[in-house]
Amino acid sequence: FDGELASRRDALARVAEIVPLDALRDPTLIQRWLDDRKGMASLFPDGLSVVAADGTVLADSPADGSRQGSNVTTRDWFRQAQATRRPLIAEPYIGGATGRPVLVTAAPLGKGPDFIGVLAAVTYLDQENIFVNAFKTDASTNEGKRELFVVSKKSGSYIASRDPKQIMATGARAGRSPQEDRYMSGFEGHGISTSPGGVEILSASKNMATVPWHVVVQTETSVALKIINHILSELAVWGLGICVLTGTIVWFVVTHFLRPIERASRIIEREFDSSSQSTEPIPLGGNDEIGILLRGFSRSQERLRERTRELNIILENSSVGIVLVKHRAMVWVNDRMGELFGCPSAELVGKSSRILYPKGEAYEVLGKVGYAAMSRGERYVSEQEMQHADGSRVWMRLTGKAIDVRLPGEGSIWVLEDITEQKRLHSELDEHRRQLSRLVEQRTAEVLATEATAQLILDSSADGLLGTDLDGRATFINPAGCAMLGYRADQIVGTIFHDLVHHRRADGTPYPSNECPSFHAMTNGKPARVDNEVYWHADGRAIPVMYATLPIV
Repeated sequence: FDGELASRRDALARVAEIVPLDALRDPTLIQRWLDDRKGMASLFPDGLSVVAADGTVLADSPADGSRQGSNVTTRDWFRQAQATRRPLIAEPYIGGATGRPVLVTAAPLGKGPDFIGVLAAVTYLDQENIFVNAFKTDASTNEGKRELFVVSKKSGSYIASRDPKQIMATGARAGRSPQEDRYMSGFEGHGISTSPGGVEILSASKNMATVPWHVVVQTETSVALKIINHILSELAVWGLGICVLTGTIVWFVVTHFLRPIERASRIIEREFDSSSQSTEPIPLGGNDEIGILLRGFSRSQERLRERTRELNIILENSSVGIVLVKHRAMVWVNDRMGELFGCPSAELVGKSSRILYPKGEAYEVLGKVGYAAMSRGERYVSEQEMQHADGSRVWMRLTGKAIDVRLPGEGSIWVLEDITEQKRLHSELDEHRRQLSRLVEQRTAEVLATEATAQLILDSSADGLLGTDLDGRATFINPAGCAMLGYRADQIVGTIFHDLVHHRRADGTPYPSNECPSFHAMTNGKPARVDNEVYWHADGRAIPVMYATLPIV
């Protein structure tokens, strides 16, 4: 849903950038432009509207005369687009004219900062759309056992549901169960609750990133856990059979199998009591049932030992320090911990983690904040200055997770990563940024001073000075030029200078711009000087002038 909504919003924004803004003055032209874009009907089949800055609907695709000329300034999506100047997906609402649930995607027209209008796409939530299609696909693959709906965090109303009657309904499910009420309030997570009909439901909720909505999915636990329940039933049958079989052969077990079982028990007990992995093999017994059982257990024990060895290799060769803490004492550390703090890792085992902190205050703060976060089931992450064995300070990134969130002090796993070099580089980078900021301020002041000097030269010159762009349109003129020609600067800047004051020769005949020396100077990039032509004053009289044109290349 996130990807589809974001794609439609971005596609609408790209279309809004190419809408011909000149055509907004004539609804017929903008409607014709919209009708010529047949491909947009597949992107926005429910409707696409061009809205002017005053909220008037200028054109529709497909064309709908009943909407053209209506005003949408009271709609939240129009006000939001006008205020933010950014593409958006608005909160759905019930259309006043149709009475149908409407989802509007809007994008401001043009690329500039001024608000010119809005391109708006409509999606009706009670007909075929991305939500309804997803529900159909989900129903066909899950035998209708899964309930899926989308809820707005802002209004608490349904954006989409299998039941069309629930769309845009608010609080329709409130009070049905604590778990469901949490989802309706915006909770993200999962849990099990009981429906009003007494059916146990497994449900989960996930927030959407593009819009402030969340998706909730619910499944009967009898369906979700069908395989597990089947396994439990088979285990019950097997357990009953084993009990009957045990009663039959108990005498044989006591006389024939007691010794290997007793030996196996002692080996297992010693292995549990020892801090290191035992290598003593389990006795295999004979070819009877107990022997088969003991051999199976022996293979399981060997696989466990192999997994333990692999885990130890991973932990000991990790690039980060790993420590198991109980009651704030280090009960196990990997070799990397010793490397990080400059001492054998064995010397850290059994010590309080307080020895790693140069200041007691930091140690106490970590205890309060870190263990509080872990008790909430969170992963605690912090950057902390710590103490090397040689007394120097090092920076570490700490990540802590409780083994049991109910009793974080009873056991937690901490991962430590040395970020001393990163901190140093960040400090150097900050200093470079400050130096660059000072240099920018200095250069900006120099540029402003240069511009001020240039402006003073222009304003003080007795000769008329004028600048044009490549189209011959005036970009600036100094006071002497304005006084000579009888125009104000704002009457000249932005006009084609040749058409304003150089349109005729001295004898009154037309003077085409492509014959003007200034035109040739711009096209061939070479300076031009003329001593015997006239410019035309604002009052209509001819002014003999000589002028020089210097192209900027």
